[in-house]
Amino acid sequence: AQSPHEDGLLEYLEDIIGSNRLLEPIEEAEGSVEKLTEQRQEKLNRLRVAEREKEALDGPRQEAEAWVTGEAERLEMQCVLAQSQVRDSQTKLGSLEEEHKVLQGQMKEHKKRMEGFEKEVKTIEDEHNSHLKEYNKIKEKMEKKAEEFKEFERQDVKYTEDIAFQEQKLQKLSQVREQEEERAKQLVKDAEKLREEAPTREQELQGQERFRATQ
Repeated sequence: AQSPHEDGLLEYLEDIIGSNRLLEPIEEAEGSVEKLTEQRQEKLNRLRVAEREKEALDGPRQEAEAWVTGEAERLEMQCVLAQSQVRDSQTKLGSLEEEHKVLQGQMKEHKKRMEGFEKEVKTIEDEHNSHLKEYNKIKEKMEKKAEEFKEFERQDVKYTEDIAFQEQKLQKLSQVREQEEERAKQLVKDAEKLREEAPTREQELQGQERFRATQ
């Protein structure tokens, strides 16, 4: 046991050192540290929960982003293909138009030649009526010209049918070109719409993540 003298000495030393003055602030500091430690632990726990929720959302978000990207790429490829088909159709249409012009020119020339042969046949017929003595010779010439005329008539039918067929092909290709152009325009619109919606979907996912983080 300490003597009164020793108690007095200890009090004297405590007064000199000031330990009694610091005791209360030290206890308060310890309480603050303990409180802050609890708060820190609580926030760490919440952070871990938020991280787990974020990890759970990462999968669907990445899948959504991959789908949007893949869909945009698919539509772009379809758009490129449609545009290529439009260009091919235009090339074929141009080629057919050139063929059509050539056929029209040939038909025009053919008609001129037919008119000439018709005049020749008419002249031969007149000669036949006028010159009976030369009947056999003129008849032979007439038969020859008649055969040539028949051949030209057959060619005339063929050219007429060819032109009608080419006109049908031109009409069909024009319709295909218009359809492909409309399809290409729609694909471009769809691709642009997906690109425009991508940031909105990303924001929605981020909003869900923030909402879960606050729970």
